[in-house]
Amino acid sequence: MNFLLYIEVSMSDNDRKLMIVLIVILVLFFILLGLIGMLIRFTMQQQAKHIDTYMHDPVVYRVVADPQHFRKFGHQVNHRLLYRQALVPFILGFASLLFYLIYAGATGTWAEDYFGHCSTLFFTWKWNDPSIYAKFWGVTLLTRWPDLQTSPAPNVAYWASYVLVPLWLITIVYFLVVIQAYFARFLMINRRSRTIYEKSLEGYNFYSTMGGYGVPTQPVNNPINSQIPPSNIPPR
Repeated sequence: MNFLLYIEVSMSDNDRKLMIVLIVILVLFFILLGLIGMLIRFTMQQQAKHIDTYMHDPVVYRVVADPQHFRKFGHQVNHRLLYRQALVPFILGFASLLFYLIYAGATGTWAEDYFGHCSTLFFTWKWNDPSIYAKFWGVTLLTRWPDLQTSPAPNVAYWASYVLVPLWLITIVYFLVVIQAYFARFLMINRRSRTIYEKSLEGYNFYSTMGGYGVPTQPVNNPINSQIPPSNIPPR
């Protein structure tokens, strides 16, 4: 307590403001990290469910009858799905490569800053301005939002960048999603191979089945037996 009080007294107003900014940034960072983790987990769960669709009929109709066969069959299905889904980013990547080779060969410019040219479509800020940063206990922190540097200003000379950069980004993101879906299905295959063939006694009670398979818990009401006279009464 005395240590915290000493820190509070020794801190200046700027240090207090920087500490508040640091706490806010950390809270926002952990919230953003949690949201990203939840999104990744949700997408992986949705992608993993697709393997159930393809493995349902082989399991129900006893095409696969043990965990080893299930994993082998499931991995084969997963590889085919990966090949089928990866065709789209492969075609986009090949088209962008072909476009780049034709454009660079025709113009003679093989080392253009395509991403820099594409940035003319967006707002940019002065992140290199030293006045927006401050030192707090040896850590450089952002104290205010930087000033606007440039506004969107498309340039006709950069039309190739406007075509190539979106193609590259779509190809990379699409391929990452396909790889994520592959690993999600891979994990689900291994999990299903352990659960759908396991024998479990959870919730089972031995004595709860005695009425059906052991000594009857109640007298049997049989209409045929009710017509048989007791042995100690002579028949008429």
